[in-house]
Amino acid sequence: MTTIIGMGMLAAAQVTPPASSLPPPPAIQFRRPNGQPLPEDVQRKLREQYRDALPPARPTTPSSDIVVNGRPPRGSVIGDIKPERTLSALDIRSYGTATVSELIQTLGAQVSSGRNDASADPIVLLNGRRVSSFAEIARLPTEAIERTEILPEEVALQYGYPADRKVVNVVAFERFTSRIVQGSIAGPTAGGQATTAGGAGYLRIHGDTRTMLDADVSRSSALLESERDVRQPSVGSPLGDYRTLLPATHRVTLNATVAANPLADVAATLNARVETSKTKALVGLGPDGVLRRDVDSATLHLGTTIAGRVHQWQWTATGNLDRTTNDSMTDTGVPATPQNLARFATLTANTDLLVNGSPFTLPAGAASLSLRSGVTTRDVSSRSQLGTSTRIGSLERDTASFQANIDLPIAGPRRRRPCRSVRCRPTRPSLRNDCRTWERYGPWATAYTGHPCLGYRCSHRSATRDRPRRSNSSARR
Repeated sequence: MTTIIGMGMLAAAQVTPPASSLPPPPAIQFRRPNGQPLPEDVQRKLREQYRDALPPARPTTPSSDIVVNGRPPRGSVIGDIKPERTLSALDIRSYGTATVSELIQTLGAQVSSGRNDASADPIVLLNGRRVSSFAEIARLPTEAIERTEILPEEVALQYGYPADRKVVNVVAFERFTSRIVQGSIAGPTAGGQATTAGGAGYLRIHGDTRTMLDADVSRSSALLESERDVRQPSVGSPLGDYRTLLPATHRVTLNATVAANPLADVAATLNARVETSKTKALVGLGPDGVLRRDVDSATLHLGTTIAGRVHQWQWTATGNLDRTTNDSMTDTGVPATPQNLARFATLTANTDLLVNGSPFTLPAGAASLSLRSGVTTRDVSSRSQLGTSTRIGSLERDTASFQANIDLPIAGPRRRRPCRSVRCRPTRPSLRNDCRTWERYGPWATAYTGHPCLGYRCSHRSATRDRPRRSNSSARR
């Protein structure tokens, strides 16, 4: 019953509510990062500004189930193997390194594997993806690194490498810009040779787009034998002023890297590097004056990486082209043949394709399959003129390889228990309690390794080789 009073008269009227009324649609609220709602006037302006692009409100469901959706951190590697160690940005700064190359050298034994030669470099990834070569990210400043993950050798199988090297995953910040100019002057305390160097770099990272430019110049003066009191047995005048312990060197390096997404699900990277070096040395005193040796070398590198996804399968194609030339000219002091000439050139090209994904699902989890195939060609040519004789040499080598790796989970985590390692040879099965690697000589090598209660891996790799070489690779789960 509603009472309406007006003009001194009292009237009564009954207002009947509508038979059915729909609740108003839930209003979309804009909140601060801490979860607190914005002021009402600000929310009203935002609703007017984005009224054509507001996301649909989530419908409420009467179910009492709580669903949590999660995803691995940005830049994680393939698979569910946990890192042995993760370095944060603050940890990386504590090492006092300037580039990724210096950081890998400083980590030392932490990234080396006991399954191969200790001098072998680890496999380096960028944001969980393969790179065309380490030169692509070697000059990346450490200030741009969000975290660095050191993973065991088994992760290398997921990227088409043998399980004999550790994997280092470098994750860069999603947005980063830097401009670096540096210079240095160095020299020994005893005098003599002095080295001056300078460089400039530019880096911009915006999501999957990356642009990096680097230029370095260095110059070193020669160090004579007389400056270190080195004497040659000679009858005439001392030769210390006409012989060098270290030659004069001039080096210029240019490096450029561009990464972008040319298509929606395809990422591409192009890296180019040019390096020139000139050295001038003194080798003695001839009848016509000082004898000299000049060496000019040039290196050209082109690398590209293209990666994409088709449904649940990921594919990565890499290619590299390297060209190296070295020209040397040495004075002989002989009038008939005043100079010896030598030229050495190397051309190397390689390409490979990696495909990985889950072909099927077992009750204990999804299976993982990795397939990698590659082709490498190498051409070496040389030409030398020593006195009146000329020699020409040429060598070519082509290599094709294929590798497959499959992970099959056969038991859930609740059923895990200690088990004994089983390793089978194609010629005769055997049970072993240790984890020593089975080795066989020849161009083809096949190894099967597994743990019956957790799962197993089957690894097959073939390649043509000039000579047999021991394989010290093993895979374990």
